[in-house]
Amino acid sequence: MTSESAASPMLAGELLIMPFDGSSPQEQRVGWKEPWDQAVLLAIEKETGKTKWRGKRGLSRVGHVMPITIDNGKTVVSAGGDRVQAHDVKTGERIWSVYSQGEGVTPSPVLGEGLIFTSSGFEEPTIRAIRPGGHGDVTESHIAWEQTRGVPALPSPLYVKPYLYTITRDNILYCL
Repeated sequence: MTSESAASPMLAGELLIMPFDGSSPQEQRVGWKEPWDQAVLLAIEKETGKTKWRGKRGLSRVGHVMPITIDNGKTVVSAGGDRVQAHDVKTGERIWSVYSQGEGVTPSPVLGEGLIFTSSGFEEPTIRAIRPGGHGDVTESHIAWEQTRGVPALPSPLYVKPYLYTITRDNILYCL
């Protein structure tokens, strides 16, 4: 597996968690233009360096996103190409997933007012407000709203109650 990822690792209790949303070393288009089934969220014990778990993403594409935790650190939410997913911090089990078309996702998700705000990657740039919870694919039931104006391509959004701030590639600041 290659990791063309520019994501930062995060600490969740005793674990260092890092997404590997790279692409196939054998076939250049796989992971970039075509979904790849080898992307993972990796959890390493910070004291020993031992792998605790590998949370499988399923079919996804390249992403560069730092994950966040919700539910008082019990759940890690990570966005990658075509996917926003929640995994159990203790086991790595994938809890829920939302389809979010686009590869090259860079902005990290933010939490505010009980919603997770994400930005999809290139192709179909969209801001999504996702209600956490559920099991399996919750795309149809857990997207509270979505918008195609003010979508950040590189910087992460900022939530300062009650507003969500974004900056576009054209350096325009949006306040939602």
